[in-house]
Amino acid sequence: MKYMPRKVTLGLIQADTEIGNVKANVEKGVKLIAAAAAKGAQVVILPELFTTGYNTSILGPRFIQLAENINGPSITAFAAAAKENGVYVMVGFVEERGVPGVVYNSAAFISPEGKVIDSYAKTHLWGGERIYFAKGNNFPIYQTEYGLFAPGICYDVGFPEVGRLYALKGAELMLVISAWRIEDADIWENNCIARATDNLFFVAGCNRVGYEDNLHLIGKSKVLAPRGHYVAQAPMDKEDILIATIDLDEIKEARRECLYMIDRRPELYGPLASL
Repeated sequence: MKYMPRKVTLGLIQADTEIGNVKANVEKGVKLIAAAAAKGAQVVILPELFTTGYNTSILGPRFIQLAENINGPSITAFAAAAKENGVYVMVGFVEERGVPGVVYNSAAFISPEGKVIDSYAKTHLWGGERIYFAKGNNFPIYQTEYGLFAPGICYDVGFPEVGRLYALKGAELMLVISAWRIEDADIWENNCIARATDNLFFVAGCNRVGYEDNLHLIGKSKVLAPRGHYVAQAPMDKEDILIATIDLDEIKEARRECLYMIDRRPELYGPLASL
């Protein structure tokens, strides 16, 4: 049996984007993927709506015009960068899934061979997103040679049910891409720590940085170990490539010491889905 390596090096791209300028953002992202790979990253993560920018008050209906499917030019460029650098890539974009005018706040997940494995559509929409985006309905798990990864986008990380569902499906690392604002900086910290602690798995939160009019996106991307301990964190208000190596075998040890997963009482939790 081929040995499955348990250590993996993550590269979180904490970057600003040019709102509405897809071409410039993709070109920047491709360069940053190469830079992260040169620093040793094996999995490279770029923030929420990286190709377009985020502010719904500015972009609004333009999201429809800026949308692409997973075979569009932006994801094709990122797939080529993944293959050229031999890394997994997860990147946020506006996705059209076949119905004209219906778009999703999505994340593409791409293999080191340049294959687009899947796209995840944000399941919990926040604020103005509800006006412009359709809700996603699936919680996929991505099998990699390192372990089992699970995607999330920004507000999704605030819902304990999402993390627990992923943990029960075997996820070892939750990859969260975000455009998190300064007003909720405390919640960004708390949510990431809580999901890692609740589920005794790793959480990598890759957040945007910069300003889009009055929207201040703070950065502070982070990698958290099981039990919520910090592995690494990027600065606030500064572009950065956060490199962190994690050992997925730490999950087994954490779950031997803290018995959340064993001591669950699922027979008592049925009302959660109906209340």
